[in-house]
Amino acid sequence: SFGHLMAWKSSDIAAAWVNMIMLGYLSIFASDYLGLDVGQVGLILAVSKITDGLVDFFIGWLVDNTHTRWGKARPYEICIVGMTLSTILLFAAQPEWSYTAKLIWVFSLYVLTFSVFGSLRGVGMSCYTIRHFSNNNILIRKVASYGGIITTAGSIVASMCFPVLVENFADGPMGWIVPVAIFMIPATLFGALRFFLCKEDPAVGGDSAQQKVSFKEIFAMFRKNPYVWLYAIIMLAYNVLNGLGVTSYYFTYIIGSIGMSGVLSAFGVLLLPVMLLFPWIMKKVGTMGKMIAGLSVISVIGYLIVFFSGSNLVGMLIGYLLASLAGLPLSYYGVLFLMNVCTYNEMKGLPRMEGSANILAAPTAAALWAAWSPAPSWPWPATFPPTRTRSSPSPPAPSWPSASTLPSSRPS
Repeated sequence: SFGHLMAWKSSDIAAAWVNMIMLGYLSIFASDYLGLDVGQVGLILAVSKITDGLVDFFIGWLVDNTHTRWGKARPYEICIVGMTLSTILLFAAQPEWSYTAKLIWVFSLYVLTFSVFGSLRGVGMSCYTIRHFSNNNILIRKVASYGGIITTAGSIVASMCFPVLVENFADGPMGWIVPVAIFMIPATLFGALRFFLCKEDPAVGGDSAQQKVSFKEIFAMFRKNPYVWLYAIIMLAYNVLNGLGVTSYYFTYIIGSIGMSGVLSAFGVLLLPVMLLFPWIMKKVGTMGKMIAGLSVISVIGYLIVFFSGSNLVGMLIGYLLASLAGLPLSYYGVLFLMNVCTYNEMKGLPRMEGSANILAAPTAAALWAAWSPAPSWPWPATFPPTRTRSSPSPPAPSWPSASTLPSSRPS
């Protein structure tokens, strides 16, 4: 039913809002509002990603060995509340604090949000999905398609409204905590609906569900199952593209108004009908892999259009729509890939390890983050103006000849 689908996707919408705020705005909050060095912020985020990668090994083992009356993965779903509350606390930091205190605060709350609460929820997500929908491949595919539309729509609405709130409230006496709390307080309330309303099917897994999983078996999976590495590489590319956090800088300094990024999100509505076509596209091309490969080519073209568009808003919007296509099936169909990974584990004489099957994605992303973190302090050309302080005015918005043809980013 639609109500059941909404209850299931409530947590994903809340998590999408956390990701939108953290990945899209944390860097500019830390540099422009708190006055932290961009290179140092990048470094502490890289360290947190390495922590995330190390913690995920333990969490995968923990999920695979969890057996409670609530199920195997469901108990960790309540961590969505920890993610939303930690996000509020992070953006409560004030520029008047000492420099060291601000660095420690940002690092600690970021680690708490993603490496602790986010990892506990994320590692168990595939296991929870499989067990809630009774390991029904067809049903999970439908939920991924239609539920993905709900999550994407919720993300688009948030992405449209949040930059407008930032532009209106972030320089006020309470700072960024006002726009963040406006989203995170309701996200805390409805994000917990999945935990309370969506149970696991105890019949899934049979006797194997009660098996103990050792670290030795997890490392054996890394040796015997090449598909866990393939999934990790795929998710590495996806997470890097979504975690660079440059959009807020782009609109602040290239476009001239962070509020205009809501226009970009508004155009994301055009992607929703495309998601309805994914099952049909998969039937036509044969496999999900072929569909993602074709969409990836289109996405590369989109990123090239964005790169060469510069301050041309129309060109960037077109490039953004094309570039977003490859990420959509990865976001919502990944659990189907992991179901096959777990089945392959059984074929190799291993436990299914639904919790550990996707833990390699975090360490591979951490390695790249560690390499990328010094990038903000490289001797780039003087593309961006110096870091603004809280009292500095926002850059003036340029005059756009075609802006009048675009829909307003401000909700009516």
